[in-house]
Amino acid sequence: MKTRMRLPVVLIFSFIFHVAASQSVAQNFPTYHPLGPAKGALYRPTSGSANIAIIMMHRTGNFLSLGSCSQMRDRGFVVLCMNTRFDNNEAQVIFEEMALDVRAGINFLRQNQSGLTPGIQRVILWGYSGGGPTMSFYQAVAEAGVRPVLWGCQKRTVLFLSMPIQAIQ
Repeated sequence: MKTRMRLPVVLIFSFIFHVAASQSVAQNFPTYHPLGPAKGALYRPTSGSANIAIIMMHRTGNFLSLGSCSQMRDRGFVVLCMNTRFDNNEAQVIFEEMALDVRAGINFLRQNQSGLTPGIQRVILWGYSGGGPTMSFYQAVAEAGVRPVLWGCQKRTVLFLSMPIQAIQ
Protein backbone atom coordinates (compact mmCIF):
# COMPACT_ATOMS: atom_id res chain seq x y z
CA MET A 1 0.00 0.00 0.00
CA LYS A 2 2.86 2.38 0.81
CA THR A 3 4.39 1.97 -2.66
CA ARG A 4 1.08 2.94 -4.26
CA MET A 5 1.08 6.22 -2.34
CA ARG A 6 4.70 6.99 -3.14
CA LEU A 7 4.27 6.70 -6.90
CA PRO A 8 1.87 9.68 -7.32
CA VAL A 9 4.00 11.79 -4.98
CA VAL A 10 7.15 10.94 -6.92
CA LEU A 11 5.44 11.68 -10.26
CA ILE A 12 4.15 15.05 -9.05
CA PHE A 13 7.57 15.99 -7.63
CA SER A 14 9.27 14.92 -10.87
CA PHE A 15 6.88 17.01 -12.94
CA ILE A 16 7.36 20.13 -10.80
CA PHE A 17 11.15 19.71 -10.85
CA HIS A 18 11.16 19.23 -14.62
CA VAL A 19 9.06 22.34 -15.28
CA ALA A 20 11.12 24.52 -12.93
CA ALA A 21 14.42 23.25 -14.33
CA SER A 22 13.38 23.69 -17.96
CA GLN A 23 12.34 27.32 -17.38
CA SER A 24 15.63 28.08 -15.68
CA VAL A 25 17.66 26.41 -18.43
CA ALA A 26 15.67 28.18 -21.16
CA GLN A 27 16.72 31.57 -19.82
CA ASN A 28 20.39 30.61 -19.64
CA PHE A 29 20.77 29.73 -23.31
CA PRO A 30 20.55 32.21 -26.17
CA THR A 31 18.09 32.14 -29.02
CA TYR A 32 19.58 32.30 -32.51
CA HIS A 33 18.25 34.64 -35.18
CA PRO A 34 19.11 35.32 -38.84
CA LEU A 35 19.69 39.04 -39.40
CA GLY A 36 19.80 39.20 -43.16
CA PRO A 37 23.17 37.77 -44.17
CA ALA A 38 24.42 38.21 -40.58
CA LYS A 39 23.39 36.11 -37.61
CA GLY A 40 22.89 36.78 -33.94
CA ALA A 41 22.49 35.09 -30.59
CA LEU A 42 20.09 36.88 -28.26
CA TYR A 43 20.81 36.63 -24.54
CA ARG A 44 17.96 37.87 -22.32
CA PRO A 45 18.35 38.70 -18.63
CA THR A 46 17.77 35.78 -16.31
CA SER A 47 15.48 37.89 -14.12
CA GLY A 48 13.40 40.97 -14.79
CA SER A 49 13.39 42.98 -17.98
CA ALA A 50 15.91 45.39 -19.44
CA ASN A 51 15.54 48.64 -21.33
CA ILE A 52 19.21 48.72 -22.39
CA ALA A 53 20.62 46.34 -24.98
CA ILE A 54 24.20 45.67 -26.03
CA ILE A 55 25.33 44.56 -29.48
CA MET A 56 28.69 42.75 -29.39
CA MET A 57 30.57 42.06 -32.59
CA HIS A 58 33.99 41.24 -33.99
CA ARG A 59 34.73 41.98 -37.61
CA THR A 60 35.01 38.35 -38.70
CA GLY A 61 35.22 36.25 -35.53
CA ASN A 62 32.48 33.97 -34.25
CA PHE A 63 30.86 35.85 -31.36
CA LEU A 64 27.66 33.88 -30.92
CA SER A 65 28.86 32.14 -27.76
CA LEU A 66 31.35 34.63 -26.34
CA GLY A 67 31.65 34.57 -22.53
CA SER A 68 31.00 38.31 -22.30
CA CYS A 69 27.52 37.78 -23.75
CA SER A 70 26.35 35.65 -20.86
CA GLN A 71 28.23 37.80 -18.35
CA MET A 72 26.43 40.97 -19.46
CA ARG A 73 23.13 39.09 -19.57
CA ASP A 74 23.70 38.07 -15.95
CA ARG A 75 24.15 41.76 -15.11
CA GLY A 76 20.69 42.57 -16.43
CA PHE A 77 21.24 43.59 -20.06
CA VAL A 78 19.70 42.23 -23.23
CA VAL A 79 22.71 41.20 -25.34
CA LEU A 80 22.81 40.49 -29.06
CA CYS A 81 26.10 38.82 -29.98
CA MET A 82 26.53 38.96 -33.73
CA ASN A 83 28.55 37.52 -36.55
CA THR A 84 28.83 39.65 -39.65
CA ARG A 85 28.15 38.31 -43.11
CA PHE A 86 31.94 37.77 -43.37
CA ASP A 87 32.04 35.19 -40.57
CA ASN A 88 35.59 33.74 -40.41
CA ASN A 89 36.47 35.15 -43.84
CA GLU A 90 38.78 38.15 -43.48
CA ALA A 91 39.82 38.05 -47.14
CA GLN A 92 36.26 38.75 -48.33
CA VAL A 93 35.49 41.68 -45.99
CA ILE A 94 33.79 44.69 -47.53
CA PHE A 95 33.94 47.14 -44.66
CA GLU A 96 30.96 49.25 -45.71
CA GLU A 97 28.64 46.25 -45.81
CA MET A 98 29.33 45.43 -42.19
CA ALA A 99 27.50 48.64 -41.21
CA LEU A 100 24.39 47.06 -42.70
CA ASP A 101 24.85 44.10 -40.36
CA VAL A 102 25.06 46.44 -37.38
CA ARG A 103 21.91 48.20 -38.57
CA ALA A 104 20.12 44.84 -38.87
CA GLY A 105 21.01 44.07 -35.25
CA ILE A 106 19.80 47.46 -34.03
CA ASN A 107 16.56 47.13 -35.97
CA PHE A 108 16.02 43.65 -34.52
CA LEU A 109 16.40 44.99 -30.98
CA ARG A 110 14.45 48.21 -31.43
CA GLN A 111 11.55 47.03 -33.56
CA ASN A 112 10.87 43.99 -31.38
CA GLN A 113 9.61 42.01 -34.37
CA SER A 114 10.22 38.79 -32.50
CA GLY A 115 8.50 39.87 -29.28
CA LEU A 116 11.71 38.96 -27.44
CA THR A 117 13.06 42.45 -26.74
CA PRO A 118 10.22 44.64 -25.42
CA GLY A 119 11.02 48.07 -24.04
CA ILE A 120 14.54 48.57 -25.42
CA GLN A 121 15.27 52.31 -25.16
CA ARG A 122 19.03 52.40 -25.61
CA VAL A 123 21.49 50.27 -27.56
CA ILE A 124 25.18 50.12 -26.68
CA LEU A 125 27.57 49.26 -29.52
CA TRP A 126 30.42 47.06 -28.26
CA GLY A 127 33.11 46.02 -30.72
CA TYR A 128 36.09 43.77 -30.20
CA SER A 129 39.20 44.22 -32.33
CA GLY A 130 37.92 44.90 -35.87
CA GLY A 131 34.42 45.24 -34.43
CA GLY A 132 35.46 48.52 -32.78
CA PRO A 133 36.03 50.38 -36.06
CA THR A 134 32.91 48.72 -37.49
CA MET A 135 30.74 50.08 -34.68
CA SER A 136 32.42 53.50 -34.84
CA PHE A 137 31.88 53.65 -38.60
CA TYR A 138 28.21 52.79 -38.21
CA GLN A 139 27.69 55.46 -35.55
CA ALA A 140 29.59 58.12 -37.52
CA VAL A 141 27.47 57.51 -40.61
CA ALA A 142 24.29 57.44 -38.53
CA GLU A 143 25.14 60.84 -37.06
CA ALA A 144 26.71 62.61 -40.05
CA GLY A 145 24.93 61.05 -43.02
CA VAL A 146 26.33 60.33 -46.47
CA ARG A 147 29.51 61.98 -47.67
CA PRO A 148 31.43 61.46 -50.90
CA VAL A 149 34.45 59.26 -50.38
CA LEU A 150 37.65 58.79 -52.36
CA TRP A 151 38.47 55.26 -53.47
CA GLY A 152 41.61 54.97 -55.50
CA CYS A 153 41.44 57.55 -58.29
CA GLN A 154 37.65 57.84 -58.42
CA LYS A 155 35.37 59.91 -56.27
CA ARG A 156 32.13 58.02 -55.49
CA THR A 157 29.21 58.20 -53.13
CA VAL A 158 28.68 55.19 -50.93
CA LEU A 159 25.23 54.19 -52.17
CA PHE A 160 24.14 51.94 -49.34
CA LEU A 161 24.52 54.83 -46.91
CA SER A 162 21.69 56.68 -48.61
CA MET A 163 19.29 54.33 -46.82
CA PRO A 164 17.97 55.81 -43.57
CA ILE A 165 20.11 54.97 -40.58
CA GLN A 166 19.23 56.26 -37.14
CA ALA A 167 21.91 57.42 -34.74
CA ILE A 168 22.11 55.63 -31.44
CA GLN A 169 20.84 57.96 -28.72
